[in-house]
Amino acid sequence: MSQASLGTLPPSTTSGTQLSTLLVNWQDAVHSGHSSALGSRPSYVTMGMQWIDTSGPTWKVYRYDGAQDILENQIDTTNNKAYPGSSYYNGAIPGVIVHPSGLMEQFGRVTVPVGTGYTTFVAFPHSSYATTNILFKLTYVGGLNTNVFYGVNAYNQGGFTLEVAGNIIVPFSIDWEARGF
Repeated sequence: MSQASLGTLPPSTTSGTQLSTLLVNWQDAVHSGHSSALGSRPSYVTMGMQWIDTSGPTWKVYRYDGAQDILENQIDTTNNKAYPGSSYYNGAIPGVIVHPSGLMEQFGRVTVPVGTGYTTFVAFPHSSYATTNILFKLTYVGGLNTNVFYGVNAYNQGGFTLEVAGNIIVPFSIDWEARGF
């Protein structure tokens, strides 16, 4: 992660070694997205430039508009997910994203322990969906054997019931996502 500017390169006083060092530093800055582990905008920022604040576990991707930084995206490095800018994502797991169109997305992770089947209720933290317009997506994270099945059993405006059937010999997690208007 780095930030570096080529600065002024007068050909009559810049040696080949100096130029090489400046180019390598610039290359590192470009490859890292002009990132900063301190959360500071590059001193050489220009209008339209994108840079990344990597000071926390949730990286913030900004674009400079000539006067201020606009948060375009957030990258959750703990859960390996990316979300739209700050006005949409509430920063929590389970989380909520509200798009300008009115589309709402919610997501989270449910841990399934060892046992012979498991049923849990998953809440929508801030849902105002109509129950007829909800789409669910479930994915599992490791440990699921071929004799175990999972799916949405029932849902209402408050949430849904997730049912896992089978002999669970290794605990695993299920990531869920719901979206609707």
